[in-house]
Amino acid sequence: MSLAEIKTAIQHLSFEQRAELAAWLHGWNDDEWDEQMKRDIAGGKLDDVLREVEDDIKAGRLRSAFLARFQSTASLCPMPRARKVSTLVA
Repeated sequence: MSLAEIKTAIQHLSFEQRAELAAWLHGWNDDEWDEQMKRDIAGGKLDDVLREVEDDIKAGRLRSAFLARFQSTASLCPMPRARKVSTLVA
């Protein structure tokens, strides 16, 4: 079944069925994606992005609401580079 077919099928679901599907998708196990992110970070693929975020934090270019959310999320992240960014926010 293609993605287009899945999208079409979803359009024909009842509200209750879509809610059940959304709840199921929300609970989807993202272990494979999480592992890929860890490999990408360890391999330096996100260094430029993280450096840009660090520069924005240092320059005060981030809104406080974003900083609070970023800090709480980054502190839960098991990746050393993300912890370093969170210490700049603290």
